[in-house]
Amino acid sequence: MSSEAGDRAWLASCSLAPRTAEVRAALLATDMTAAAPDAWDQFERAAAELRAGLAAELGASPDQVALLPSASVAAYQALGSAYGPRPVRTLTSCAEFPSLAHVWARHREVHGGTVRFADDGTDAARTGDVGATYLEALAQSYPVDLVSVPLVAYDTGERLPVEDVVTAARAAGAVTLVDAYQHVGTGPLDVRALGCDFLVGGTSKYLLGLPGLAFLYVRDPAGLPHAPMLTGWWGRCDPLAFDHRRVDFPRTARRVETGTLPVPSVAAALAGLRVLTRVPAAERAAHRDRLTTTAWDLLDDLGRRPVTPRDPARRGAHVAVPSHDAGREARELAAHGVVCAPRGDLLRLAFHVTNDSHDLDRLSAALTRRPLHRSTVDKGALTR
Repeated sequence: MSSEAGDRAWLASCSLAPRTAEVRAALLATDMTAAAPDAWDQFERAAAELRAGLAAELGASPDQVALLPSASVAAYQALGSAYGPRPVRTLTSCAEFPSLAHVWARHREVHGGTVRFADDGTDAARTGDVGATYLEALAQSYPVDLVSVPLVAYDTGERLPVEDVVTAARAAGAVTLVDAYQHVGTGPLDVRALGCDFLVGGTSKYLLGLPGLAFLYVRDPAGLPHAPMLTGWWGRCDPLAFDHRRVDFPRTARRVETGTLPVPSVAAALAGLRVLTRVPAAERAAHRDRLTTTAWDLLDDLGRRPVTPRDPARRGAHVAVPSHDAGREARELAAHGVVCAPRGDLLRLAFHVTNDSHDLDRLSAALTRRPLHRSTVDKGALTR
């Protein structure tokens, strides 16, 4: 599958997806759609198709999926729908993207409660054991209402034992929210097997779309105890009724939706999802694991031991390595045709269906500052 990466190795999908030809075509098509007399009908149909496609990717029903402008808004809607304006005792970790922690912190400031970080005072992030800190915290019978846990840590790439965390949280009587942003699209994901109450993700990374669009899986939309405070016309039973005085909520996950979504982001997400569904999720995962294992070993051989666990079962789609100046190193690698994603003092290298062995060759050449021998190019079957 072709992308805007061109002759570069695009290893930044953990931050932003490369632009595939299909996504480019979808964005161009939005210009024509905007001039059509049934433009809004087309947009509504595209959104409905996207909900259905995301539901299939998650192992859910379309009625359990809501489209929202960001993961932050999704987290806010989940928290408000579960607990309303009351104090909430939240368990999270620094493996979670800060945006979600900010939502929990702001709720605490306004409504009371606590926010506890499972990995506080530990070096779990650099040893790949953040998941264990959740289980230890829950084993202490610390009162908790909400457990927020990432499926894959945004910085180190550690895959957490989310199934075990959700089981322990449920035993403690807590609502569970899983952040799957760094996993969805890279391999199998079954929300029924996870057993979580909510799951958050977005389209700008491994779903091959653009920023500006996220989604929220809601296990039991009809059973949510509170109506969301943040709402809009898309959150109505009949959005096209245009009733100013009636604020009703459907019994589906659409009850947490708000206002009009960015049309280009919906079009790009739908195109990206269509690209992904050409490759079965199990094949995506196997391809991901082959490339990340090779990258891990390459870095280790160069004396750059990753903080990401080497065991494929305990890592996501990116490998993170410490760097004295990750931003500067990323710019140097970009000059050698390798696009990666620095975060703090870590250099993150992500691998997806848009990558192949040529990208590993280019990475090796860039890290060792040697010429790339094109005879080593072997396009992967998934990207032809």
